[in-house]
Amino acid sequence: MSEKDLVNERKRCYNSIKPATYDESGSWHDYRAHFEACAKINEWTEEQKGLYLSVSTRTGPRRIWQYKLKNNQL
Repeated sequence: MSEKDLVNERKRCYNSIKPATYDESGSWHDYRAHFEACAKINEWTEEQKGLYLSVSTRTGPRRIWQYKLKNNQL
């Protein structure tokens, strides 16, 4: 990784927006929109989106995304 890439990565880390935790108490559709907005702001790759989603959900959707990530289906 070049020095420029490292600087850009550090900037991205400092400016990141953390998605709220989804616990199924609200609408999945609304949460997904919130999550996608965070992903866009943070410029996440599809792999990063899968990883962040798996740690920001507490039940069913986490298992689905972990499966998709494991099987390269993102």
